[in-house]
Formats: sequence, C-alpha cells, structure tokens
Amino acid sequence: MEPELVELPPPWYHKPLIITGAFFVILLVASITFSQTIEGIVQSKTITQDHIIFPSATIIFQNATLEQLQQEYLSNQNREIKACLFGTIKDSNYYMARLEFPRVLQANAIHVQSISCSEDVLIDLHSHPINSCLASDVDIATLKDIQAQSPQARMMIMCSKTRFALV
Repeated sequence: MEPELVELPPPWYHKPLIITGAFFVILLVASITFSQTIEGIVQSKTITQDHIIFPSATIIFQNATLEQLQQEYLSNQNREIKACLFGTIKDSNYYMARLEFPRVLQANAIHVQSISCSEDVLIDLHSHPINSCLASDVDIATLKDIQAQSPQARMMIMCSKTRFALV
C-alpha cells in the first residue's frame, strides 16, 4: 500500500489569502478602536453661532460665556477642563449668562477632578479628548449626584472647540 499523495495548492494561492485575512483583522481593530469616537460624534452637536440644539434642550450662550469657555479649552488642551454654567431656564431653553471655572484639584488628558459646582448650577461641564464625546460611567454617576440636589441641572461634555454632548 503506497501513501496517498496530497496535492498542495499553488504558491500564488497563499498570498491573496494572507492579504485578505490581514485586511479583515485591520478592519476589526479599526471598528473596535473608532466605534466610540464615531458614536460620540453622532450623539454630540456642533454649536451654531451662540446656541446648540439638542433633542431635549437648547443651550444658549450669553454675555461672552461661549468665548470664555472656548478660550479655557484652547489654553488647556493638555488636560480636561471643568466649568460651571449659570443662568435661567425657560421651557427647554437653557440661557447661560455666566460661568465659573472651579479650582482644579487634579487633571490630565482623560480625567479632571475639581471643587464641585454650587447647587444653583444649571450645567456642569467638563471636556474630553478631541471628538471623544461619550459620557463615562463616572460622568453618569456624577450627574445623578448633581440632579439629586438640583433636578433641572444637566451635564455637558465639550469634546472640541465647537462640539458638545448633553448628558
């Protein structure tokens, strides 16, 4: 009994198979890596002049509050920033008349820890790295604590000079 010869595929057959496999691995890694960024961009809004329209609320910046916020953001691109926005609410419109930057205790590119905003804050804002607009579990927990004291308060994430997400 002679051993059966197995015919191997030609050498050119391996190259397209390896290239196709590598392409799918790269595609998988890219989708995992960028899916949160894409989702954050979809859920966030870009400011138009002095206001941002979200499905549940419109944020209107007054008295140069937007310019102050953008300047703080641009001056601290190496770390997250924190701001407390104050004003009035009429229907679902939040009129932001002033802001404060609380003392920052610790901050880096992905985290900020600061003195809390006062109880009359309407929007507790902090920044995230560029185009990373999704709220973290810590953000959600912080918002629940804020709303326990002030139910009308909201949280906003600034993820570029002109892009914001409302939590």
